[in-house]
Amino acid sequence: MDIAEKIINRELQKDDQAYMEIAKKAVSGLKQADDFTLRVSRGEFDKYFKDGGQWLREGTDCGGFEAVCDPSLEPGALVIESDDEIVNAGVALQLEKTRQYLEEQVG
Repeated sequence: MDIAEKIINRELQKDDQAYMEIAKKAVSGLKQADDFTLRVSRGEFDKYFKDGGQWLREGTDCGGFEAVCDPSLEPGALVIESDDEIVNAGVALQLEKTRQYLEEQVG
């Protein structure tokens, strides 16, 4: 899994589309939230959301949202907060869940 994690992190650094697709998928999975807050790391904020994230609105037809730079988050992190739910859709959490699943299957 460590090798897979390194490959995924390298791909995220090289390919803007990879992170954008993760964000689109996470937002699309929200339970009909009209407005939500999207917390991201400084690097992702500067790269993807300084202009307000119009690409995300166009790619998902989502409601209004505010992108917030959260310096406590690591690169690849993505936390969506709405009135109904909080979704951690970051890469690190997804990799950890995959690791746990594989360990359960093997162990």
